[in-house]
Amino acid sequence: MQGVKERLESRQNLHTTLSIGIAIYPDDADTTESLFMQADKALFHSKAQGRNNFQVFSEMQESGRGFVDTNLTAQFYNCIKKSVATGAFSAHRGCDHASNSLSGSIGALA
Repeated sequence: MQGVKERLESRQNLHTTLSIGIAIYPDDADTTESLFMQADKALFHSKAQGRNNFQVFSEMQESGRGFVDTNLTAQFYNCIKKSVATGAFSAHRGCDHASNSLSGSIGALA
């Protein structure tokens, strides 16, 4: 990771961090979609650990490190995504220019 960071920073005046989530086929998943989901869970955990590191899904699962939290996050995300697609969930926001304030509302049908 350090080598990638140095190459990026040498080209421009940038500060970069690199977080990687790793899932391995077929050990962690048997379909492309589920493999990406497991890698995404590992990526979320990597970012939660302060970024600039990597996490391997199978190691998370074996140790329990962050596995429950990232699994619940993925389940919640998928639930919201399906609800938006079916029209059962909507989010609205607005701006009152006179008072320079934001407002919003979220609705869901059970």
